[in-house]
Amino acid sequence: MNPHGGGRATTDGGVRRRVVQWVLVGGNRHVVASLLLAIVFLTLALLGQFGVVALDDQATVRSVVGGFVPGLVAFLSIVLGINQLVLSQELASPGEIRRRIEEVREYRHDVEEAAGAEPSPVLPTGFLSFVVRAIESEAETLAESVRSEADSDVRDAVEEYAADVVDESERAQESLEQTHLGRINALLPVLEYNDSYQLIEARRLREEYEDRLPEESRESLSRMIRTLELFSVARSQFRSTYTQRVLAHLSRRLLYVGLPALVVVIVLGLLRTPSPVGTGWVRVVAVSALFTVALSPLAVLSAYLFRVASVAERTISEGPFVSRPQEAREEWNREARTRHTDRTGPSDDE
Repeated sequence: MNPHGGGRATTDGGVRRRVVQWVLVGGNRHVVASLLLAIVFLTLALLGQFGVVALDDQATVRSVVGGFVPGLVAFLSIVLGINQLVLSQELASPGEIRRRIEEVREYRHDVEEAAGAEPSPVLPTGFLSFVVRAIESEAETLAESVRSEADSDVRDAVEEYAADVVDESERAQESLEQTHLGRINALLPVLEYNDSYQLIEARRLREEYEDRLPEESRESLSRMIRTLELFSVARSQFRSTYTQRVLAHLSRRLLYVGLPALVVVIVLGLLRTPSPVGTGWVRVVAVSALFTVALSPLAVLSAYLFRVASVAERTISEGPFVSRPQEAREEWNREARTRHTDRTGPSDDE
């Protein structure tokens, strides 16, 4: 048996996860779209060279091209629909705009009050870091409040919870510090921040040890719950802003690649027989390249939707409600262990 097999498998899994993470979220969308198109080109060229597909048959090419034209024209409708979706979020009456501004002002005031500092940063990275620091500071205050507590069960439970919050907050801070200031994708480093679990655990500790916790600890837990809720609001807001920004970029880039793709499709349909682009492998490569250009709008759309869907999936939890499968399984396991302890506790004492 290879003693290093487990380590190599773990390394391979980590590399695979980083690659998937890069394709879905972290990578430049232009690079991801280009890689998708490169895969399409190589696949078509190889299949055509080995005779699996008839790229040198003009009748076959024209029949395929006939289905491309309606699809590319439909992309114009997609672009129009995306622009309408983005604009619908921005169009409002003066009264609605004033109400939004007032709500934002109140929210920022609540965040500054929870953090004990003002003014709060304007940039997304700075604001998220501001809220995470407030969570970390409150966790340290919570741990300090039970340090002299005589009840070891209460002290250990609260200190363990506070330590978990501090560790995760520090990881989030490190990720935020590595991002470029002002970029809208500042949301991405905190996608995995488990605020739902922290919120649930804070409420559980407050309810379970209500009569045994010092007054200072109960107040600290209440402030922790409020700060975590403020963080959840901030992340949801930046998710909405990010999605609007991405959709606006996507609609413009679809126009950039859609019109050339439509021209290429027309050229493919009008190629003469015999074709002036050559014979044999030259024709296969040329037709593969033209088909790749024709598919570029779909590659761009896929690259952007990869990220939008991933962001939406990873930030779908709201407050104490957990929707991601992994978090749901962890919470179910915690609740199951709690129920088991409650059932077996009395018999152990006996």
